[in-house]
Amino acid sequence: MKSPVFQSLLYEKSCISRYGEKIDCTNISQIYADKDLQSDANHLILISSFCLLIPAIFSSLILGSLSDTWNAKIPMMIPFLGLIIGDMNYLIQTVNIHNNVYYLMISDIIYGCCGAGAAVTATTLSYNIKTTSPEVKSERVAAFEASAGLGITLGYFVSGPIRQYTGYTYYFLILMILHVLGFLYVLSFAEELEAPQENNETTPLLSTVSSHFTQVYNFVKSYKNKPCSKYLLFIIISISVEMLFSSGVDDILFSYLRYKLSWSDKPYGWYNGFGNAISSITVIFLYPYLHRFYHINDVMLAIYGFTGKIIVLLLFAFLFSNWWAYLALIPTALTRFTLTGLRSSSSKFVEFTEQGKLFSLIALCDELTSIIATTIFNGLYPLTLNFFSGTIFLVVAVLCLIPIGLLLNVYFEANLTETERTPLNSPTVTNNDDE
Repeated sequence: MKSPVFQSLLYEKSCISRYGEKIDCTNISQIYADKDLQSDANHLILISSFCLLIPAIFSSLILGSLSDTWNAKIPMMIPFLGLIIGDMNYLIQTVNIHNNVYYLMISDIIYGCCGAGAAVTATTLSYNIKTTSPEVKSERVAAFEASAGLGITLGYFVSGPIRQYTGYTYYFLILMILHVLGFLYVLSFAEELEAPQENNETTPLLSTVSSHFTQVYNFVKSYKNKPCSKYLLFIIISISVEMLFSSGVDDILFSYLRYKLSWSDKPYGWYNGFGNAISSITVIFLYPYLHRFYHINDVMLAIYGFTGKIIVLLLFAFLFSNWWAYLALIPTALTRFTLTGLRSSSSKFVEFTEQGKLFSLIALCDELTSIIATTIFNGLYPLTLNFFSGTIFLVVAVLCLIPIGLLLNVYFEANLTETERTPLNSPTVTNNDDE
């Protein structure tokens, strides 16, 4: 729900900062083609991303490591605390719309210090894997991706209409209520899943910050000489590339659609809602069907996802009308296959007691690639407006061939199967598959 409304808020506050009362900054038709305003807004998105992601690099690693060495429940709750405190700042800044736009970044810093979205994903996936038996691990990860996608779908659908009806202040109040509910849900329903006794002895609750970075480093180092290290490396690289391109494209997509089609947050939200609905439905139904009944493994399904992404990017590169944009929703159906397949396959190379460290490493990749992406995409995109605005989409489509090549190597050489690569669940963990 936040993304389109927050970007719309940045545009409006950028307009107020640049023009004051000279123009109506709520009138999209008056400002959508303003290249200076486009540049200002992308600059603010870049700063917002830095404020969020730089502290999250450290905090998400710590939370992911804690989920292995201490307790799986509490690290899932901490990011929600950051969201709730950040929402309070948004309420203050939207009540005083003429406040300095940079005050909005306080919320990003707070959420980043609490792990940000990467920590939510890492800690939840770690918990998810630890409560899942090996034979249904792929399906469980697909269900995770689908639930996230359905949440995004609903959020995009309702974001524009609610914001237009309530205004920014009540909108962020609604977000705060939802974040409180999320916190209470984890508090009430998640199991403790304390670490095995040997881990509790070697890594006490109050271990230092540096020790958690050391644990992730030692985890990476321990796989250096293992036979599966090459394939795990290729999968991590592919995950990083996917995150890099997805984060970068997401950063500029609202600006691009506003510039090309004069869309506000409402049509943008509806469009992304449809896209996420389609991709979520396919990943929750088609992905497990192909995996279970046609025995297509996770790596090949991830390749299907990259292929769909390339087609979407090519369509966006030459975008010229609304119907062309909606045509891109067809290949969007496969795009959630990518991270679902890569996360699931990576977990099969890693021992049960190291799942949290694996997803902490993936969270670190997410944070680092997001910083790189927001720097490159928000820096280069305004420059392309003077010759071919779809340049970045075209370049990214070509570069997606690199992870496809790496994954084909894994597919043909690794012989990845459930029994060969999936460690058995620890006997100390309750299996929840029957629930």
